[in-house]
Amino acid sequence: MDNKQQADRLKALWKSGRDKYRSFFVVLNEVRQEIGDEALASWCFDELSIGFSVITKTADILNNKIDTAKIKADLAAASRAEKPRARHDADKLRAAERRIAELETALARRPSATALGDVGRPLNASEVEAAEVRKLRKAGVSLRGIAASTGLGVRTVRTILDRA
Repeated sequence: MDNKQQADRLKALWKSGRDKYRSFFVVLNEVRQEIGDEALASWCFDELSIGFSVITKTADILNNKIDTAKIKADLAAASRAEKPRARHDADKLRAAERRIAELETALARRPSATALGDVGRPLNASEVEAAEVRKLRKAGVSLRGIAASTGLGVRTVRTILDRA
């Protein structure tokens, strides 16, 4: 069984609460009485996909049969092992934030398209057509209506009006 499955199972058990977990053991005991002690371990593995050793160790923890100091020490060791990774993640985050700030600064220094003048392909309309588009728009005609009456494309009409 891999770590992800174990983690998923532990999360499900943690969320369901200790009372439901105890209920699990009550029902498990009923199954044990029905099928017998010898078949219980294989039944747990086949039907629940939980190794019997995991169940018995958990029962021992719940019944305080396992040394709580050992459990705390194991969890503390896991916590100590986590700290360098957390520091590494924080360092990576700070480096990414610095890089973003550098890129934003470089982007802010670049001249905008309007400062450079017309960018892209030349407009597919003469000055007379552009003046007609502006006049029609001022009269309240829609972009599609202007495009239909002038023979220009809607994108060209929009570009003319954006530049006005």
